[in-house]
Amino acid sequence: MNTERLCPKNFQVWVAFLMGMVVIIIAIVLFDNVLNKSRTGMSPEIVRGAEVDTKSVDISVTTPFPQTVSSMTESSDDRAWLGIEPVDITEEMAKQLNLNISRGVLISRVIQNSPAEKAGLLRGDILYEFDHREVKDTDRLTSLVEKLEPGDRVKI
Repeated sequence: MNTERLCPKNFQVWVAFLMGMVVIIIAIVLFDNVLNKSRTGMSPEIVRGAEVDTKSVDISVTTPFPQTVSSMTESSDDRAWLGIEPVDITEEMAKQLNLNISRGVLISRVIQNSPAEKAGLLRGDILYEFDHREVKDTDRLTSLVEKLEPGDRVKI
């Protein structure tokens, strides 16, 4: 008779213990999701599947990455550089900014002590012509700058 009374009591203890464990596991999973979401502002599933729309510059595969980055923003003795961070002007951007043109390159940043800064270019300026040649996008501007020698003068 003693065993009949102990079994229901043991059963209730085990059920309470298991329910507590389930609640703890659920809390850990929810906390982890909230923590991961707060780091990026999006859930991890969205971040893994996210696509980034960027504009690339022609880069040689044989050029090491740090050297490539420095070539965009630093001077070199053997090649010309402009010293800006360009952004392509899209039709949507032109509408939002009430621009009369829908092509060209918007200067998002002028590198300090660069030829662009010395020439008086400012953040927000739009390049649509470079050395009497049309600039439709960043790729075109990059190709025009690559053809120059250090010290060459161009009309912007």
